[in-house]
Amino acid sequence: MNWTLGLAIFGAVLSLVNTWFLFRKSTARVRVSPKYYLRNMVGEMLTYFDIKKTSLAGQPHNPDGLCIVVQNLSEFPLTVDEVGFLDKRSKDRFYLKDYFMGRGGQLPCRIESRSSITIYTTTAFNAQNIHHHFKAAYISTECGKRFTGSCKSLKLDQLSFQ
Repeated sequence: MNWTLGLAIFGAVLSLVNTWFLFRKSTARVRVSPKYYLRNMVGEMLTYFDIKKTSLAGQPHNPDGLCIVVQNLSEFPLTVDEVGFLDKRSKDRFYLKDYFMGRGGQLPCRIESRSSITIYTTTAFNAQNIHHHFKAAYISTECGKRFTGSCKSLKLDQLSFQ
């Protein structure tokens, strides 16, 4: 009787774990990370990073602009059709109309499973100096889901672009 009860409990727990894994596999999971970027001397993207209150290699720095890194953590491809920032004072969205992507892409963009894209803001967007009002970055997919992400560096109000 003890063996039968033990196997029944084991089977029930295993079926719950399998159900949870199947549910998790079928849901869209995306990591959205707003970051700042710097250009190198040639004008190509050098790197993106989270700004801290310290400087890079002892040098004072101001970033060239904002970028949004989108990572697809799902088991299936997703299509991103809108990116932007959320306003912390209201529920308004700042939809990015002027942007450029690495590898010359444009929206809507298909992101394969376990891959990422980076969307960079343009000089005209950065000149408006409205990034102090952002609380998070967001993306919208073609299926209507919205994902948001934030970082501590968006809260640095003293930062200005070059």
